[in-house]
Amino acid sequence: MTCAASILLAAAIALQAMGALPSDDSKPVDRVADALAAGDAASAEGKTDAVLSAARRLDRLAARPVEGHEDIAARWRQQSLPSDAKDTLVPTRGRTLGPAYRGGQLAGGARIDIEQVFFGGEAAVVVVVPQSGRLLRVDVADTTLTKICGQIVAAPKTACRWLPIFTTRYKISVINPGKSSARYYLVSN
Repeated sequence: MTCAASILLAAAIALQAMGALPSDDSKPVDRVADALAAGDAASAEGKTDAVLSAARRLDRLAARPVEGHEDIAARWRQQSLPSDAKDTLVPTRGRTLGPAYRGGQLAGGARIDIEQVFFGGEAAVVVVVPQSGRLLRVDVADTTLTKICGQIVAAPKTACRWLPIFTTRYKISVINPGKSSARYYLVSN
């Protein structure tokens, strides 16, 4: 192994051990999380134009629901348009795969554990968007259960970013330490 390769490997190990990469709110995962937070807030306030705008932002970002989970953008389009109106989606060129999202609700004291594969050498990002006024916790661990990231989640969003050394499966846990239920969205690349 060359000296340069050894230095790069050491840097990657150090970044993974630190558990985080610098925040960059211009990344697609962050923009999807922002659209979900804005749409959720607009839906709660009954602002149909803002709900439709958030749905269209999700479409433009090529965000997709995790398999088996609700298409939130489709629900928001349906709830914000009159029953006789049809929203036309403008076809776009570019990314065919975007960040994946899922929505859910956690009862007080409950948790959900999700496993996902992240590619070695590519920045991994997990963003949690909590219901306004609720605090959650997000933990990410590798296959040896070494914690990569552990953070309190507060509105509008909280991110875990790291650089996996190898392509492997990670365990993502979203925990509701409160007594009342809380809605959340989880976005990942």
